[in-house]
Amino acid sequence: MATEPDAPTPQSAWRGARIYSRPLLSFYDLVVLGVVTPKVWGVPIRRILDLYDRNVGARHLELGPGTGYLLRRGKPGSAQTQLTLVDLNQNVLTHAARRLAAWRPQTYRRDILRPFRLGTARFDSIALNFVLHCLPGSMADKAVVFDHAAAVAAPGARIFGTTILGDGAAHTFAGRRMLAAFNRTGMFHNTADTLQELDRQLASRFTSYNLDTYGTIAFFEVRCDESDPHPGGLLR
Repeated sequence: MATEPDAPTPQSAWRGARIYSRPLLSFYDLVVLGVVTPKVWGVPIRRILDLYDRNVGARHLELGPGTGYLLRRGKPGSAQTQLTLVDLNQNVLTHAARRLAAWRPQTYRRDILRPFRLGTARFDSIALNFVLHCLPGSMADKAVVFDHAAAVAAPGARIFGTTILGDGAAHTFAGRRMLAAFNRTGMFHNTADTLQELDRQLASRFTSYNLDTYGTIAFFEVRCDESDPHPGGLLR
């Protein structure tokens, strides 16, 4: 059973999280992953699955698991994988846990802008896929999630994910319209999110990392190392 957050969550965070109702989750894969991501944001899903295949470890923490599609289609590929799911929305946790039932995931209902409170667990990989653009505040405000992730990362762990960039990215006409609509409804909070600011936040925490773009989506990968302040380390 997922446990409740132990402190009130700001309305700006709740507004985005509660959009993910059971009806929306039922068609999310078809519409968001099958159409919007490749056609509007310009990224084939195979490229995101490759990110998972490169980085998922034996003890994996998924922050914002969505429907569980990416984990189900990519990694985990072994029955021995220990899987933990964290989200603010109970609908998401229930849906993803059911889809990933073969891995018997542990689920926690948490606000990831606060420390995760996962006991003594440490993880070999931590994913934040399509998460940062949903979090309220500036990129500097959102980047606290990297601190919280690093706090539960084992030495050598991978922290990786993607985020949709804001107005400064080379969006198509459809992309600009969708971005504006999603920010008005509170589903997204990424109007001012730039690759440069994400780079600045990663650089302030990690010794070395990989940051790239495909379409209008930023891809990041870090490998944690005890010599880093939070920590973080060389990818290759």
